[in-house]
Amino acid sequence: MDNEKDMSPVNNSNDELGRMEKIENWLTNTFWFHYKWYFIIGVFLLSLLIMAAVGLVTSVSYDWTVVYAHNGAADSARAEEIRELMESLLPETGKNRRVDVEVVELSRDGGVMESYGENLLYSHLNDQNTMIYILDEENYHIFSELGYFADAVAVSAMPGLYCTTNDSPVKPLDAESPEYADYSQEFLDDVYLEYVAEHEELLAKAREALSHIN
Repeated sequence: MDNEKDMSPVNNSNDELGRMEKIENWLTNTFWFHYKWYFIIGVFLLSLLIMAAVGLVTSVSYDWTVVYAHNGAADSARAEEIRELMESLLPETGKNRRVDVEVVELSRDGGVMESYGENLLYSHLNDQNTMIYILDEENYHIFSELGYFADAVAVSAMPGLYCTTNDSPVKPLDAESPEYADYSQEFLDDVYLEYVAEHEELLAKAREALSHIN
């Protein structure tokens, strides 16, 4: 009987250990030796794809940008109220299936910030893509005297604020500019006409929506 016990099969745990050693040996001496750089590059490319996919899912393509300019300290609660109001009025532009509004708050609280905030407002006024503005009474009167915002209307739901659109025309594209050096003037003129048509269409939609603000 003792001899029969000596001739019994090897314990299963030893078989498992042998297999694991073979796998480890294959990974270390075969796979990693021959395919190390393929594996590293593959992981790197997969990481890039995952980050790009996450960026597409989490990023927001805004339909409209609204500038909220006022004196005093920043007021995030009022900015949120403005965003909700604008999203209830403005139409979506085909970028997604809902209306997403970005509110850019420019607050001027005296001192250096007063000049800085005013300069920022001018920069937005020169951007034809920023069409909608919410201004407090002081900023409205200052800029209306300068020729801006002639058709502003008081926002009844938010006393002391005025809503208006920016009438700045689309700037022509010049082939002499370094940024357009690779394009002919004829091509840029065609693109410019497309920009103008798109801008005028969006501006008309904004004006129609804002006519119902009160």
